[in-house]
Amino acid sequence: MSSAKKSKLELNQRIKIFLQSVAELLLDYPDSMKMDFNEMGNSVSIEVFVEPSDVGNLLGKSGAIAKSLRHIVFCGAAKEGKRLNIFVMSKERKKVERDRTRPAYHPAKAKGPTIGLRV
Repeated sequence: MSSAKKSKLELNQRIKIFLQSVAELLLDYPDSMKMDFNEMGNSVSIEVFVEPSDVGNLLGKSGAIAKSLRHIVFCGAAKEGKRLNIFVMSKERKKVERDRTRPAYHPAKAKGPTIGLRV
């Protein structure tokens, strides 16, 4: 196994162990946490899926906990020349598809009277 491949595996494993240990302290259901690692070149994207009731516990007030976790993990990844992003999501998150048959609403293109705007 090449050293680059070995360090990539070790980085993902270390991040996973770190986030799992933090989750045990913060989350009500730490065993249900799931992580997906997506790598493209030097960029690593981590999607953390938790129970809907645990999203706030992992994000913290005004996102303070999430920012701290991102900073710690980002610094560790930077040592190995990687850029890293962490996304916290609910397990019940469903991809919402916009109805492509109807155009999206755009206030500047809306027809009819505009209320509260001076022309």
